Amino acid sequence: TRHHRPLLNGRDDMKLSEQKITDKKADILEASQACFARKGFHNTTMQDICQQANMSAGNIYRYFDSKEAIIEAFAEQELNWMTTAIQDLPSSKDMVEAIIDTVFWTASTLMEEGRAEMTAELYAEAGRNPRINGIYAKFSQQLLKEICGSLEVVKQNGAIAPLHDNQTIANYIVSLVDGFVMHKIINSDFELTKMRPAIATTIKALLGVGK
Repeated sequence: TRHHRPLLNGRDDMKLSEQKITDKKADILEASQACFARKGFHNTTMQDICQQANMSAGNIYRYFDSKEAIIEAFAEQELNWMTTAIQDLPSSKDMVEAIIDTVFWTASTLMEEGRAEMTAELYAEAGRNPRINGIYAKFSQQLLKEICGSLEVVKQNGAIAPLHDNQTIANYIVSLVDGFVMHKIINSDFELTKMRPAIATTIKALLGVGK
């Protein structure tokens, strides 16, 4: 009778726990962010990411098969936390202030050290790399859809009387945040906190709620 080799129970053959997978991916994304901010997407190699993450190539490829796959994970990560914030807006006691807070918080998060540079680098790469362009185009469409949905709920609740359609306002808000992030890169002393009153004035005017 032919004997079949039994399944090994060693670490290499054990199924990684969901939490371990999540933690490993987070480590790789953190290392990738540092590399992209320092060297740019095009000049960063998978070996650079391996060294930054202190992981072997074989280990990293278990989680991401390319730099583009890493970017896809970044986009998904950002969409998830932005979507959560946006979907919470209609349940806020003061929905208009919640929208202003969300715009300010999103811009502040994206302007953190290393993150702004990476964002700018990836936007530039999207203009050269069709796959990266496709990833961010999909990300943008989903984000705009979420913003429009929340704006509609807030409008139906009677909290706002927008001067423009939801799509226009959503595009303006996204462009406003992106503009702050890009501005921070060339103006290191730029303080978003000082812009908050102007952000509030602009958003309130767009939403038709007066001063």
